[in-house]
Amino acid sequence: IGLLLEIVVPATPEQLVEFGGDLDRYETELRPTLMREALAHFKAASVKPAFWKLEGLESSVEYQKVVDVVKDDLDSGVGFLVLGRAASDEVVEGWLRAAAPVRGYRGFAIGRTIWWPGLENFINGTWTREQAINDIASRFIHLIEVYESAKTE
Repeated sequence: IGLLLEIVVPATPEQLVEFGGDLDRYETELRPTLMREALAHFKAASVKPAFWKLEGLESSVEYQKVVDVVKDDLDSGVGFLVLGRAASDEVVEGWLRAAAPVRGYRGFAIGRTIWWPGLENFINGTWTREQAINDIASRFIHLIEVYESAKTE
């Protein structure tokens, strides 16, 4: 059984100041670089998980840059999964479409984006258990379809 290693790179208060408090700028301008640096550190320490679970990125180019850090491990079966970070449906779908065609990406490990709306509506009494289950299942199936269709585009 292999290790799944999740890399999360939140902005520090100093980094947010550097980007004028603009989290979106940090997310697109600095976080991808920090993710690659984190992978390089793990690689230098001979850490070889079966899967890298990484935060979503905006483009296939950025995903490819991440994969390139450990590309020599791809032939031994190392894979990548997209982490959802409780992002909106639209954002997660964009991340999946960008990741899917990149060699090494095998899928996603998304939770809250899939189950939170159904669970919240069930807990607050808006939906029945069956409605919540159906919503969760349809969200999961939808994201699978988004990912799979992007692999062949």
